[in-house]
Amino acid sequence: MKKQAALLSLSLLVASSLSIPAGALGAAAPVAPAAAESQPAADSGSAAGQHAIMIPLRYAAELLGARVEWNEGERSATAARGASTLKVWIGSAEAELNGAKLSLDAPVQLVNEQTVIPLAVLEQFAGSALSWDGQQPVAQDDLSLKGTAYVYHLLHGDGERLAAGSSAALTRTFGTTSTTTALAQIQALAAGHPKLLQAKTEENGVHTNVLLDYELDIPPGRITMVLRFDKQGLVDDLNAYATTESLYQPAVYDDPSLYTEREMVVGEGDLALPGALTLPKGDGPFPLVILVHGSGPNDRDETIGGAKPFRDLAAGLAGKGIAVLRYDKVTAEHTLKVAALPRFSLEDETVADALRAVELAKTLKEIDPDNIFIAGHSQGGYAVPLMLGQPQGASIKGAVLLSAPSGNISQVLVEQQEVALQLLKEAGQPEALIAQQQAAVAAYKSMVETIQNPAYSVDRLPEQFPLGDPYWWIEQRDYQPAELAQSQTTPLFIAQGENDWQVSMKQFEGWKAALQNRANVTYASYPSVNHLLAEYGSISMGLEYGQPSNVAASLVEDVAEWVNKQAE
Repeated sequence: MKKQAALLSLSLLVASSLSIPAGALGAAAPVAPAAAESQPAADSGSAAGQHAIMIPLRYAAELLGARVEWNEGERSATAARGASTLKVWIGSAEAELNGAKLSLDAPVQLVNEQTVIPLAVLEQFAGSALSWDGQQPVAQDDLSLKGTAYVYHLLHGDGERLAAGSSAALTRTFGTTSTTTALAQIQALAAGHPKLLQAKTEENGVHTNVLLDYELDIPPGRITMVLRFDKQGLVDDLNAYATTESLYQPAVYDDPSLYTEREMVVGEGDLALPGALTLPKGDGPFPLVILVHGSGPNDRDETIGGAKPFRDLAAGLAGKGIAVLRYDKVTAEHTLKVAALPRFSLEDETVADALRAVELAKTLKEIDPDNIFIAGHSQGGYAVPLMLGQPQGASIKGAVLLSAPSGNISQVLVEQQEVALQLLKEAGQPEALIAQQQAAVAAYKSMVETIQNPAYSVDRLPEQFPLGDPYWWIEQRDYQPAELAQSQTTPLFIAQGENDWQVSMKQFEGWKAALQNRANVTYASYPSVNHLLAEYGSISMGLEYGQPSNVAASLVEDVAEWVNKQAE
């Protein structure tokens, strides 16, 4: 959904959008301690001189993501980072690194109540070459260490250091309301004494992503910070989420011998998106399905809990001779930059990138340009009529709508809460819980009344609005997808899970009623399928989302059959 509804909420399962900023970077930042004055006689510009420099352990180690503890009785300091532990004693020229004795070039000192150690020891602890710039250790070629230093400065509100490590595109977002809010949220995590558990680096066609997994002393206990570095080694974006172990398992119909995959880039410029093209084995050109996400900052697999619906669809359709293009959503890859945009709409979030993917597909030699299809899930399907209404929509041969609202999305929010209330009552839940849900229904109704209030417009927005950016909602408050689709002619396949509490059968029936005079619309509903397009034997209330699941094989079969028939 809209950008600011995705602002960081580390108590939630779903990853959220953040903003970091320098406007709020007015928060007092710690002064970086200088290296100890009592240096060995060496040229600090040479490699030997750099290694001999005595540096403050706590500050330098925390920049690397370590947690440092002082033992007054032993007059020792211990730094822990990932699987590595470094222990030093004041006055001793010996240390312990992961339990093994380590001889130092100079004894550990206590200078101005700071434990100082040779830089060379910190290098061994970090497992990477470091230099000292006069204020902090610098890792020229290790993005994970650059990342931990960036997070440290972020947690401590050091705007000058953040700006120096950020791209121009990211720096332009500094000072906005959304970034100020996000900074405050992130800075609150400093109270949890973050300790780096592990660092991982991943490449995509747009960024080099450094994933830093931290342990905290406060809820949620563990978080993952994702820093997106550009080609110049500067942080271009950032997001964070509560760390959960992935329970996903590939579907039984996912046979890697039937397809290949390669990285793609959708669009260009500051908001280009990385993605993947899944191609069936064999000779093309192939029909193509472009997958369009639901609400929230989704990755290309539309990962939530133990499910990856878009990965399942890509593998399943490729096994049926259909190519698939999927990509990371703009609110996932560019969370900070998007959150700072003053007028961010459904068009910006969902429609524009899907149409850019269509234009890209037309240039690919493996793809039949006359057989390009769109498949939108939830909000992605809700936006399909908007896509078809654009000039580029003429290149779309057909569209698949998966659990897509037929009415305005604001009304669907109220319906979700009402369905949840009914399910709680039917399950015999405690009165206190039912009363809480009744209050939620009333609150959402009030929010929708605000959205529909004619006193407000895109040029006169409510000052207080609990669903994030009111522009996103008010800009499309009159949009009725099923009504718009009445006058369109592109063939549609509309699929709905009957066990879906987020988009109910009422929405499915809304499509049927609105499009009853169209002969080129196919409908299918699936009795036990939930909102993640997976079969679930009990009544879905979303509690099952964390468990492993896959898109129902019958749904994959039906989509493949319909696409291949349209492509004949």
